[in-house]
Amino acid sequence: MPKLFEISVQVEEIALGKVMHLLHRTPGVANVALQLGDTKPHKGNGVHKPKKVFDQTGNDFVMGLLAKGPMTRQAIAQAFHKAGRSPNSINSIMHEAKINGLMFIKGKDWSLTAKGKNKLEKQS
Repeated sequence: MPKLFEISVQVEEIALGKVMHLLHRTPGVANVALQLGDTKPHKGNGVHKPKKVFDQTGNDFVMGLLAKGPMTRQAIAQAFHKAGRSPNSINSIMHEAKINGLMFIKGKDWSLTAKGKNKLEKQS
């Protein structure tokens, strides 16, 4: 068996896949051992909390709240928290609903648009 030499190569994160592919295809490369010692460990140490499942989507929940009248972002976040949902999850919900023309903001109050009201009526 031929003598093997161990070499060390530092590669930028963006080029890692390309370099690994090239090494695996190169004749004479007997073994490639990754040493990713500088990576950050995953939070939670492998313990995963079960994901909560709700009868209603977050979008439908927010639209139901706004059907009663205009609300501030903080009031919507509090309603989410009382319902056992993450208050931070309203950020993406409200942003997407605003882009889709279902909600709008005037001052600090969020309200349903005519399109949002129509969608809510069709769901009922």
